[in-house]
Amino acid sequence: MAGLVTSHASVPPVEGTRDIELVSDEEAQAYAKLRENSAFERFPQETLVRFLRARDLKVDDATDMLAGHAAFRDKWLSKEIVLDDIMPALQSGCWYYAGTDKEGAPVLFVDTRLWNPADYSLEVYVQYLCFFYDRLFLQPSVGPTQHKLVVVFDMQGWSYSDAYYLRYVQQLVNINQNQYPERLKKGLLINAPWIFRASWAIIKPWIDQKTASKLVFTDSPENMLERLAELIPPEKLLPEYGGIMKEENLRKPNMHGIPNYKSRSSRIGNLDTVKIGEVV
Repeated sequence: MAGLVTSHASVPPVEGTRDIELVSDEEAQAYAKLRENSAFERFPQETLVRFLRARDLKVDDATDMLAGHAAFRDKWLSKEIVLDDIMPALQSGCWYYAGTDKEGAPVLFVDTRLWNPADYSLEVYVQYLCFFYDRLFLQPSVGPTQHKLVVVFDMQGWSYSDAYYLRYVQQLVNINQNQYPERLKKGLLINAPWIFRASWAIIKPWIDQKTASKLVFTDSPENMLERLAELIPPEKLLPEYGGIMKEENLRKPNMHGIPNYKSRSSRIGNLDTVKIGEVV
């Protein structure tokens, strides 16, 4: 692949690279006022608009939220992300780009059967999540008018031990609603086992009302297939999800310019049989 990034390479943290259409005079005025703040010169138009919308165009509230976001990026993303550093998470195959939905929005698939938080630190996990959120909209298949994404969480791999890693889930919630607000179009939680319900009782209070309104639990295999079919073309889904994609054609992380790694996770017990950084 031309321009392929090697595992030893680094990729800079990025912000939104495409402008969002301002839909009202009120929004345009709020944006102009927020843009006057010299502390936010580093942020592109798209970022400021998303934060404004997350705070219902209240400039003072958006200012506070952006200040928190700036501190977050300074703490976690002050330097380029080295692929080798996030490799334990990246090559697990837990998160991957599944193409676009029927309206052209990017789709993230999260397979908890491959989640391996015991293999890396919380810092690595944060960088890993931001790696995806930052780059999804740089994929060639994502149209220039797309600003939101669909996330499918296949929860069937959730186990008792995952309750020890709720700090990681808390960061996932924080990143989605506080660091990348107005990015989520729809979140589907499928195949959730009963044991996840106990953890959900802890997780749910962390989620704000706007984010919660976009989350959908499927309550049966039939409902899961129906919901997925509504959103995602069948050629982008494996048969277990009602699609027609062949397993051998699935690539992870499936990000433009990044190698596609063989799944290597303590969750499936193959750390001794697949080499670090091994590619498909």
